Amino acid sequence: MLQGLSYSRKNSCVSIYKTRIAVGEAIDNLKLKNFNLQHVSIIDTGFHNAVHSIDFYRTNELICFHGKQNTAFFWVSEFGPLVAAGAIVPILIKGHDTSHASDCFGFDTLAAAFFNIGIPRSSIARYEQALMADQCLLIVHGERNDVEQACYLLHSDTQQVAVHVA
Repeated sequence: MLQGLSYSRKNSCVSIYKTRIAVGEAIDNLKLKNFNLQHVSIIDTGFHNAVHSIDFYRTNELICFHGKQNTAFFWVSEFGPLVAAGAIVPILIKGHDTSHASDCFGFDTLAAAFFNIGIPRSSIARYEQALMADQCLLIVHGERNDVEQACYLLHSDTQQVAVHVA
């Protein structure tokens, strides 16, 4: 897991973007404001970034690769190809490997990861639907003040950001 991040931090903000270009612009905005990008994750249904894998394995539900700098490719039966980058990758992998939330709450791997970072059950379906519609998620997970700062930086008249705090 990334240094400094833990499951006990149940604070997240999630923003849904229609294009990968918009996600890139949002990340550029966070960089410009000196936001710590170790707290940022992207989840996308594209698999164009999966070409630089360094480790690969298959399980009943997923086909996974681990890339450099916390990137991973998953083949999830509900979505098909799913690319994740950032702080959520170790949570996705650990959640899948232990399947605790999945066993206890009936979640699939992605929903279990969302639940583990503090996204309530009532919001998980919206984010899964966005991915099924080929949209991208930008997630900030960490301490409450970091999440609130990210929300402030990402929110605009045309961009909604949902905050989930413990």
